[in-house]
This record gives sequence, C-alpha cells and structure tokens, in this order.
Amino acid sequence: MLDALGLTPGTLALEVKGRAFSPGDAIRGRVTLSLREPGEARRLVVALAAKQRAVGLAPGQRGLALSYRKDTVWRFELVLDGERVYRTGLSYPFELLVPEGALEPTFGHSLLDALTANHRFPPEWSVTAVLERPWKLNVKAAVDVQVVSRPTRAPPRRRAAVKPKPPKLKKKPPKKKPRPRA
Repeated sequence: MLDALGLTPGTLALEVKGRAFSPGDAIRGRVTLSLREPGEARRLVVALAAKQRAVGLAPGQRGLALSYRKDTVWRFELVLDGERVYRTGLSYPFELLVPEGALEPTFGHSLLDALTANHRFPPEWSVTAVLERPWKLNVKAAVDVQVVSRPTRAPPRRRAAVKPKPPKLKKKPPKKKPRPRA
C-alpha cells in the first residue's frame, strides 16, 4: 500500500541459497539494496528467527478461554554494516548457522512453558533483512526457510539370495523289468 502511494524508500533483495536446512547447517545468502535515493541509516542487519504458535487456556471474562499467541523462541542477528549513507546497488553476503538443538521438542521452551498446559506447534523459521533508518520507515525483506532433520543414508538394498535351481535331468524311460520265464 505504501508503495502505491510512493512512500517506500526502496526495497531489499534477500537471496537465500536453498530453502531447507538441518541443525548445524550454514544458511548463505546475499542482501542487495535498491533505494530510491541515497540515505542515512543506523545499520543493515540480517537475522535468523524461530517463531512458535501456542494455544492454551487463559483467564477470560467468563472463566477460562482459549488463548492464541505467537512467540519468538529464538533469534540471532548479524550486523552487516553500521551507520553510514546507503545507496542503491550495495550488496552484502552473509552466513547464518542453524542452532544444533533446533529440532529438539523443548527448543525455545522455558520452565513456565513446561508447567502450563499450552500446546505448541513446531517452530516457523525465517531469514529477515532490515535497513534501520532513524525517524523514517525501515526497509525490510523476509524469506521463510525450513529446518528439517538431516536425511540419513539408507543402507544399500540387498537382493534376496536366490537358491540355484538343480539342473534339470533328462527323463529316461523307465527300465523294463525282465519277466520271469515260465
């Protein structure tokens, strides 16, 4: 909507190599600026974050009611550049690591979460880039990524042992028994 009104200062192109990663993998990518005019900014930041939806019971006007919320359970920010004048065409490579315990059932949970009866959904992961501008609209971009278990190599399939068939023998006509002589 702001773009249609001509109020956006520009865009960020956020390129991520791949969409599915495993714990311990490096997420590599590049942020490229496309601004309408050069401008002062505090910093350019890229972040990897995990948000998790939770459903539970909470006190309401008429007793207990269902509550829905989405919490940020993990976030890591990497500052790509500091305070300066940013212009169109600047490009910054980055590398973020997926945390080792990202697939653990208790990833991002606190003791309070364990004591409450909240149902938590799997974390939703995203890479975001933000150009923070003082007293102006920030320029943002985001890409959703998946954190999945590392594929295991299946052992090679063994063929079922085939028993060799005995060689076929040619059938000989049965021998005639000699008849006793009378």
